[in-house]
This record gives sequence, C-alpha cells and structure tokens, in this order.
Amino acid sequence: MWENCCNITLAKVPYYGYGLRSLINYSPDDGRVYGLGIVNRHSALLNKFLRVWCLILTPLRLEHPPLVSINGKEIIIKSEVPFPIQAGGEFLGYSQWLKIKVIRQQRVLVI
Repeated sequence: MWENCCNITLAKVPYYGYGLRSLINYSPDDGRVYGLGIVNRHSALLNKFLRVWCLILTPLRLEHPPLVSINGKEIIIKSEVPFPIQAGGEFLGYSQWLKIKVIRQQRVLVI
C-alpha cells in the first residue's frame, strides 16, 4: 500500500510514549481501530528527522504529511521485508504480516 512507511502505530488510542497520544480525531466506542503511519516519500536517510517531526505534529493535533491517519474494522499489513512488532512497549519479534480486527465487546449487566 505505502512505499517506505517507516513507522505505523495502531490501537484504539495509539500511544507514542512521553505522554503523547497520536490520534487526531477518534470516537472511543465506535468499534474501529485507529492509527497513524509515517510515510517517507523521499530517501531513507530522512527517517529519523521525519519521526521527530511527527512527534512535534502529534501534540499539536495536526494531520500533515508525512503523518497519515488510517482507520477500519480490520487492518492487514503485509511486507516483503520482516518488520519489528511492539505491543505495550514490549518487543514481540519480527513478522511479514499483521492482522488487526475489531471484535464485539461483551457488556456485563450486574443487577
């Protein structure tokens, strides 16, 4: 889908760390997964600079290139090159594909 996507964060409320939430607009109970990707349309040498630029854009709540917002009920990521996966700050390993799907939450009624 995207050439040279150097970072993608997916979650109900994607979190970059340092107290920065990375969503521009979202609804917490709509059953969708949200995220932001950093797409470098130039050279790989600019990746570090672009990540710093996105950390500046995030608290200002500005959706501006190279920051691209995405959302959906099911998101599938495929890559020819293995990419690292991190969840909750923990490194899980490498993969060539990842599928994120929203499932129905069961609400418990206590009487």
